[in-house]
Amino acid sequence: MTWLEILEHTPKRSELNDILRDSLGPFYAPFYKLFVILRSSVLPGPTAEIYWLYLLSALAIGLGVYVWQHSKTRGLSLNELLGFCLPRHIYAHKSAIVDYKYYFLSKILHGLFVVGFLLISTALIGGYCKSLLQQIFGPVESQLEAGLSAKCIYTVLLVLAVDVGYFIAHYLEHKVPFFWEFHKVHHSAEVLTPITNYRLHPMDDFLQCFFMNLFGGAVIGIFGYFFYNGLETITILNVSVIILTHNITANLRHSHIWLSYGWALSHVFYSPAMHQIHHSIAERHLDKNFGRVFSFCDYLAGTLYVPREQEDIKWGLRNQEHTEYSSVWLLLVLPVKKAARLAISSRLKTPAVSSSTCNG
Repeated sequence: MTWLEILEHTPKRSELNDILRDSLGPFYAPFYKLFVILRSSVLPGPTAEIYWLYLLSALAIGLGVYVWQHSKTRGLSLNELLGFCLPRHIYAHKSAIVDYKYYFLSKILHGLFVVGFLLISTALIGGYCKSLLQQIFGPVESQLEAGLSAKCIYTVLLVLAVDVGYFIAHYLEHKVPFFWEFHKVHHSAEVLTPITNYRLHPMDDFLQCFFMNLFGGAVIGIFGYFFYNGLETITILNVSVIILTHNITANLRHSHIWLSYGWALSHVFYSPAMHQIHHSIAERHLDKNFGRVFSFCDYLAGTLYVPREQEDIKWGLRNQEHTEYSSVWLLLVLPVKKAARLAISSRLKTPAVSSSTCNG
């Protein structure tokens, strides 16, 4: 039971809820939902990448990287260690400050609008898929047992399906000029911090959720057809073991700390260094590494770029376009203006600029 659930069961909390419900009337539900969103923003749970455990693991890995790189050449000091992991010129950068401000707004928009307007969920798609299979093939006469091997297969395939959905959405965000105008918000970051992960326009957020739910729901429906009593993934802290393992290093994806899994393993798992390459504005890095957990889709699509050694990277948008996204207001409004302008020009049959000529 969470602290919020405990408070819900206390008389004082119950009385307060009654007062708020009577006072706010029809506004009580959105008010309470907003409270829950803000609470989860300040105290994110284990499903969020910036959960305290994942942040600490990223910090520990960052310290390890520094020790590995410098211990043999010079002595170590606490100030140098902290300066390496949390450099002021990055975390106090104007771009990072915009990220901090935008974080809470993005969480509210995601909770109230993106999820609210998303008409399909993994559970809904799973139900439709299961019903469709039953209509086509009829019910399974002998249901399979949900043993450990079945749970392992289900866990891997579900994470892989969601990852495929993410890849497709991310690929479209770069290759379709209209979607790219919204995805520019994320790539306009001049420095990378774990909070940059939430620098997404609501349209961008919506598209990613749509495809991840679509593919994840399909896997849930297929397994639900064969396992009538349902099947659960293998979890730790109510998070898939694969996602939890991924989240241990996930915060380094949006950071200055270079962590590669090596040439061979990076063809299977998507390393933090590969995502830093994705944010690069260098010509050789454009439209590369769209994945999140696995590297299979990038390999099959010919968009995989695995660095053999650490590379110098400059982040942002080409032609200094990232300077236009200098405030929270501009992160929200500017993409809409540019997308509308692009749509109008397309209707007038004006050639649109390909995303590959301007992205990072």
